Amino acid sequence: MTTNLNTPQSALLAGEYFFVGDEILALDRLSEQCEHHLRTLLGLPHHTPSPIQELMAHHLDSGGRRVRARLALSAAMRLKLPTPTAIALATCCELIHNASLLHDDIQDGDSHRREATAAWKQFTPELAMCGGVMMLSTAYRALSELGAAMAPLAAHVHQRTADLIHGQAMDLSQRTAAFDVNAYSSMAAGKSGSLLALPLELAMLAAGHLGAVAKARAAGEAFAIAYQIADDLGDFRSDRTQDIMNMVSALIRSGCSEQTAIQQARALINAQAKQACIMAQQLPHGSGGLLIELASQLGGNHQGSGLSAT
Repeated sequence: MTTNLNTPQSALLAGEYFFVGDEILALDRLSEQCEHHLRTLLGLPHHTPSPIQELMAHHLDSGGRRVRARLALSAAMRLKLPTPTAIALATCCELIHNASLLHDDIQDGDSHRREATAAWKQFTPELAMCGGVMMLSTAYRALSELGAAMAPLAAHVHQRTADLIHGQAMDLSQRTAAFDVNAYSSMAAGKSGSLLALPLELAMLAAGHLGAVAKARAAGEAFAIAYQIADDLGDFRSDRTQDIMNMVSALIRSGCSEQTAIQQARALINAQAKQACIMAQQLPHGSGGLLIELASQLGGNHQGSGLSAT
């Protein structure tokens, strides 16, 4: 199936790579089980919660689409992995992501997360740091439920978590130095791509499709770069005043006018979203279907010049 980023979503849903009917209901049910399992592993809810449990509950209650969990669950469904395996992989990915958000908000000084007060602001930065470490540790606890199969998965999770940390460190260090488009792409691939590729990579490893892991990585990282640039379009003016890495700012620094930089950023979003679709299509048994859907939506939202950059 060739994905056209201009294709209406209703038409895309009829494609073989997309979830329809009973599959969507099954994915929703698995997502609910994953959320319950994630909170249970963290000791939530608790009739006498500790301060760190209160903080983690506050953070999780702030919302989020649980995209990484759903990517793992959808791939596992298509690969016919056992339900406990699917939930363990999804829980692991979602816990690492939320750990990174707790720490990221502290480093960026963001006082709100999804319209709610950020955990570090509601409680303390020190407690939020502990909450992030607790979630990271619990991610490996989730994997431990897989028994002997855990070892290669845990090693891979460690490597992708290291990629995340290197990407975040690059983002922080580049805020006080000049950066270019290549540096930006490397940062986004590490900081965001590591955890968007991880759900698909773990599903490939668990299903024994070792040759597909590199394609899963390429798909996730391309999608992450597209997503990061799309986010930058709305923030580039404020980011520029804070020396935050932003693709539009990088393009302006390279000599583009603001209007040209915005147009080039949109073109990069479409190119990266298309690349994500191409690589995800090559994953076995349509297991990249949800990523294709997300990338198609992202690319379609940035066709032409109708998007406001403010």
